[in-house]
Amino acid sequence: MSGESNDAVAYGERFGLGSYEFELVDRIYTSSFKRGRLLRFIAICDVPILVGPLVAAHSFVVAVVVVSLFVVLPGVAGAVLLRRPQSVCVGGILWYADGFVQLTEVQPEPRVIRWQDVIWFSVRVDELDASPFPLITSCTVGDRSGNRVKLPARMGGKLLAEKADRLVAARVVPELVRAFDAGDRVSFGRMAIDHHGITDNGAAQQRFFAWDAIRSIDIDARVDITVHGHRRSREISLNETQNAFFAWHVIEHAAASANVPIRYVREKNMPPRVPLQH
Repeated sequence: MSGESNDAVAYGERFGLGSYEFELVDRIYTSSFKRGRLLRFIAICDVPILVGPLVAAHSFVVAVVVVSLFVVLPGVAGAVLLRRPQSVCVGGILWYADGFVQLTEVQPEPRVIRWQDVIWFSVRVDELDASPFPLITSCTVGDRSGNRVKLPARMGGKLLAEKADRLVAARVVPELVRAFDAGDRVSFGRMAIDHHGITDNGAAQQRFFAWDAIRSIDIDARVDITVHGHRRSREISLNETQNAFFAWHVIEHAAASANVPIRYVREKNMPPRVPLQH
């Protein structure tokens, strides 16, 4: 990969992506490194396991043979393998002011995404044991030409979500709000919002909540919407739904006219909510 080399700058100039910012490299461990770690682990674990039987054997020859086979040989082999390259580069992301370039070993040409061409993005949010709050584990963006790029968290998935949320929202959200104000139905996957209320089309039985029948709305980690009616509630998951991160703008705008309170929960690891001028 190019790092901060002339290649990275050349890509930016070639595709008109503005100034070069930084690079994230995708690496995988080599098979020799994995085998070396395993052999070293075996050698270390064998020491306390073999101490008791060797002492009981009272034989120097047996001790030498056993230690050589189960400790020395795995240890030496593991050390030799660990001296080889630990990982290989299989791709990377070059970030620029106006977009990014994805480079992989399996595609001959780089995949280019310009922020001005992005028309949708989706985010996957998961609950992991390592965090008390949901985390963004991947983000996918798509542009007008049909190009799409999905980045996992290790390759900047959260950063991509933050950039898309900030840069794309200014162009997309006003259009969504204007469509709602004009009386159109605005849809985010299984959820539709209009002047009459909120409809959930994802379950086996369609559910409609009129605005005057909605007591409150919870927006959990930006992608899980819970509509609390006077008699029943419905959770609507928008995980990995295109432009679902913008749903709160439309919900908040519509709910304000109907005097329906909104509660935002578990927002700690999400991009900051920035109200936009409609």
